[in-house]
Amino acid sequence: ACYGPTFFFEGKWHLYYVSVENTSGAPFYIPALPYRTGLATADHPDGPWTKVSTSLLALGEKGSWNEGCICAPYVLQLDGRYFAFYSASTTGPDYYRTIGLAVSDSPGGPWELSPEPLLPPGEQLENASLYYEPACSLWFMFVNHVGRDEAGNEFTEAVWVYWSRSVTEWDPEDKAIVLDASNIPWVKQAVGLPACLVVGSKLWIGFDACKESVNSANIGNAHRDIGMCSFDLPLRAPVLE
Repeated sequence: ACYGPTFFFEGKWHLYYVSVENTSGAPFYIPALPYRTGLATADHPDGPWTKVSTSLLALGEKGSWNEGCICAPYVLQLDGRYFAFYSASTTGPDYYRTIGLAVSDSPGGPWELSPEPLLPPGEQLENASLYYEPACSLWFMFVNHVGRDEAGNEFTEAVWVYWSRSVTEWDPEDKAIVLDASNIPWVKQAVGLPACLVVGSKLWIGFDACKESVNSANIGNAHRDIGMCSFDLPLRAPVLE
């Protein structure tokens, strides 16, 4: 069990954690595919937690865009329904990653998965976190972007943002780079895992990043630190045609 987006719904805390059966082994024990969604609930954020499921969302069929990963959903409650924006991937040898959508009448499911991803798998995305800006009537979806170094190692190289007027329809052209090694002084290459939180008049983005260069031993996954950035609210509207 690892990274788990956590939300307060219907009087309980819901922890949608990443559930895996395999890791890379010592010393880092980096989780390995397949990634599933586990769920645990609690009356208080410090527990005790009760495990509900280790496979809340069924993986896609063999050869599909979500056969290797359905995990880490960011869950919104809108108009009495629940919308889960989850990380999805193929199983390789060439990995493609994107964001999928599942909808339910309950935070514990059952969930109905959309047949197509929200954005093309070639965008190489994972770990969504969303914010709605009333001033410009836009949804902003912050995500990891996975890239490659010259040696071919894949790693999360940046936080990107997409924007849309509809929470269920996204255009791959409407995006921008938010964070990467060019604007975080202490980061060499790897940065990702955005998490949105509004406090007062600011939108805060928590993220993790690595001071070290990517290498074959940890591929940017180990020795990460936590960083924060903030935006003054309201967010400015991007240029829309």
